[in-house]
Parts: sequence; structure tokens; C-alpha cells
Amino acid sequence: MTELTALQDILILLCLALLNAYVFSLLRQSPIVGYLTTGLLVGPYGFHLVKGLHEVELVAEVGIVLLLFTIGLEFSYDRILRLKKLLLSAGVTQVVLTGLVVFCITLLLGGSMVSATILGMAMALSSTAIVLKLLLERGEVDAAHGRMALGILLFQDLCIILFIVALPLLGDTGQDFTIWALVKTGLILCSLYLFVRHLLKPLLRIILSTRAPELFRLTIIAVVLGTAWATAHAGLSLALGAFLAGLALAESDSSHQVMADIIPFRDVFLAVFFISVGMLVDIQLFMSNLWLVLLCVVLLSLTK
Repeated sequence: MTELTALQDILILLCLALLNAYVFSLLRQSPIVGYLTTGLLVGPYGFHLVKGLHEVELVAEVGIVLLLFTIGLEFSYDRILRLKKLLLSAGVTQVVLTGLVVFCITLLLGGSMVSATILGMAMALSSTAIVLKLLLERGEVDAAHGRMALGILLFQDLCIILFIVALPLLGDTGQDFTIWALVKTGLILCSLYLFVRHLLKPLLRIILSTRAPELFRLTIIAVVLGTAWATAHAGLSLALGAFLAGLALAESDSSHQVMADIIPFRDVFLAVFFISVGMLVDIQLFMSNLWLVLLCVVLLSLTK
């Protein structure tokens, strides 16, 4: 019965996500809005149609891992150098100033240092997926404002990695960091670097020579999940390992093939991730604080 319940939850999620994504696409809105709406409907604050919230969260974690992997794939050194001025000017300015404004306001409203820091980091970021999709649809990626937006988003994506590493240090888990833990982390990261630097690319060439597409896809998935597991075992995050794996493959000859094979998996798992985010929204709490939420959104948008 447990298997049937999990299958029922997945079926409900996929059917409603498909329906909502289709409706919002007709309205010329991002399908992500449809995924969030699905989460609102099926979550504990909606009709509570999905019982296995933990299973949904596990699938959503895979979506984040694949997202960070594809971000790493897009971070070629040449691309970073072309946008270095925007990264160091517009990107730094937007993230630092927005984070400081949110940090100070949170402290003024009575929040703690930890909560103010976390909110500052979170509010300084934007959705790369949504912004780039809008720019691509309008053909404005190569425009002046498109390049500036891309530079800011790339810097934000880099900050995501830093924030993910810093978050455990802000909570109780930060007390678990000892000298041995740092040494172990360094050893694991060094081992990962040696693997992706000297073994991964020759391995992919051998796999490609077999001309078996399914073998190549399985290898990529194993590399992504393996590096994510290794960094998590080192006390860091799953997403950091996935990003490092993507960064290692960014300059390889097979990076475009890797991206083409991974994107379908990423999009499916990311849909579940956005649904899981929608499940966390308490619509009654939102409506009871509607004007405050709208005011915060306007202020945050103007600050950015």
C-alpha cells in the first residue's frame, strides 16, 4: 500500500503540474507559476492531496543537484572573463547592497543576527531560470540590459555556492566543524579535483567511443550523484558537488552533449522542486498579511 500511495502522489503531482503549466503557458506566463500553483493546491495548506511530503522533498533535492550541475556546465572560464566587469560591478553591487538593506531592516524589526543574515542572502538572489527564459523569449539576451542581467545572474549563481557552504556555519551544525573535519573536507575535495582533472575526461572519451547513448547518460548521472554524495560526506552540500562536476566538464569536448542529455531530467525534477516550494506557502497567512507582503515585494524590487 505504501508503494501505491507514493505512486498516487506522483501521479497527482504530474497531472496537476501538466494542467497548470499548460494553462499558464496559454496565458503567456512561465510554467513555473503553474508548478507553484500546483504546490499550493496539493500541499498541507491547500487540499492536502499529497501525503508523502518527505518523498517529494527527496525528488526536489535531486532537481537542485541537477540545476547546480547545469549551472556549472555554463560557467566556462571564457564566458566569465567576457563578463568580468559586469560580474565585479553590477553583480557585486546588487548582491551586497540588497543583502545589507534586508539585513538591516530585519534587525530593526527585531530579528536575530542569524535570521537577518539568512534573509539577506536569500533576498539578494533572483531566479536565473525565470529571468533568462524571459530574455530568451524576447530576444534580449544580447541587448545591453540583457548582458547586464546575465552578468548579475552569473554572479548570483556563484554566490549560491558560497551561501550553501556558509549556511551550516550559521546554525547548530557549525559547531561540528573541527580541525579533522576540515582536513577530511580538504582531502575529499582534492580527490574530487584529481578525479575530474585527470580521469573524468578520458573516461568520457572511452564511453563516447562505444556509441551507446544510454551508457553515456548513465555515466553522467553517476558522476553528478557521486560528486554530490562525496561533498555531502565531507560535510558540505549535495549541490556544491554537482556544481564542481559541472564546472569540471564545462571545458570538455562533450559539454554540449552532456547538457542536451541532462536538461530533460533536470526540468522534470525541477518541476517537482517548484511544486514542493508551493507546498510551503501558507495561503491563509499570506492573505492575512497581504499588504505587508506586497509592500515588501515592492521595496525589494526597487532595491534590486
